[in-house]
Amino acid sequence: EDAAAIMRCDPIPQDTGYWEDLARSPKQRTMMDRFTVYFQPKTDMRTGELIGAEALVRGLDQDGDIVPPGRFIEEMERDGSIRELDFGVLEQTLSFMEQWREKGYPLPPVSINISRLTLFGPTTPASMLALLSRHPDISPSLLRLEITETAGNVESATLNGIMENFRAYGLEFSLD
Repeated sequence: EDAAAIMRCDPIPQDTGYWEDLARSPKQRTMMDRFTVYFQPKTDMRTGELIGAEALVRGLDQDGDIVPPGRFIEEMERDGSIRELDFGVLEQTLSFMEQWREKGYPLPPVSINISRLTLFGPTTPASMLALLSRHPDISPSLLRLEITETAGNVESATLNGIMENFRAYGLEFSLD
């Protein structure tokens, strides 16, 4: 029911509290000061070899405690700030990958969730290219854009057309 409501952009009743107030408050801190990115390893179950990672965003409350995405993603999709979060996660991920590269670590492919609102934004490809250009030593082919399940109700021809725009720049897709 929540997923269907998100697709329709209907309001979803939820508790209001610190996190919701912070998400709507004037920017006293930058957007990404309220979030952190964790990397969940992806391993080959047969060999145990690291084959990739997924960048997972978590919110941070006023005490620095972790806030699960269910407490902020829906609100951010409704108010449009999800786009800023998606690009912030991409920037942090690229920065981490740059640090790994500088330390001589092999770079695994990294998956990043992207909301349907960001995916269908007309300036999204240009914004992603701008972020990628800040990290020229990180190949776009190492990024996997995971389309969240809320994009699942979009007509496949429309979704394929959008994905082709990104694939032209070397970006890959998967369904979350």
